[in-house]
Amino acid sequence: MSTNPTKKLETLATLMLARDLIAKPENWCQGTLALNAHEEDVDPKYITAERFCMLGAIQRITGEVIIRDELEEPLERAIGVEPRGGPEHVPGFNDDPVTTHADVLAAFDLAIELVREEA
Repeated sequence: MSTNPTKKLETLATLMLARDLIAKPENWCQGTLALNAHEEDVDPKYITAERFCMLGAIQRITGEVIIRDELEEPLERAIGVEPRGGPEHVPGFNDDPVTTHADVLAAFDLAIELVREEA
């Protein structure tokens, strides 16, 4: 992770906002980045997007298509995989049928705590 304090604060803020975006179960989804009110796949940045996976929530907050390493890496550590850890990385965790909404929020909480500890 970057040693730049401003970058760390930006990472922390983004993770916190993304977590807040999916804090309610009805705003979280699996199997796609984002869904609209009709349960149709949409770009997370579209105004019609209402439900988000973990990375879709980050994309909504940042407005970027590519998730920067400093945002994904704390989540990967929180779910117990090596950075860019293959099929079990963040999308695999989010989309696993055994993963619950509470699991996702716990992963965000731990990732946020990890960034705070490094700040």
